[in-house]
Amino acid sequence: MRVPRHFLSGRQRIVLDVIARYVRNTGEPCSGSYIARHLGIHHSTVQEHISALYRKGWLMTPNAPAMPQRERETPRKVCGPADSTG
Repeated sequence: MRVPRHFLSGRQRIVLDVIARYVRNTGEPCSGSYIARHLGIHHSTVQEHISALYRKGWLMTPNAPAMPQRERETPRKVCGPADSTG
């Protein structure tokens, strides 16, 4: 189950937005090194945020490259619940 977006830290929301924008523009998973360069933070810090976003139900995998969950609930959400086909 995914936690509400307002329970994410500010940096987690920023990381999630970078991932969602990258995937929307390229159709490809977003690498941790891209996020680190884009935000000016260390790659290991990015990995901590990605792991937290996965635990909170916002990403498909616990590691980079990161892909947001598929949207299934409402159109205004960036991401939806996990795909159970995996």
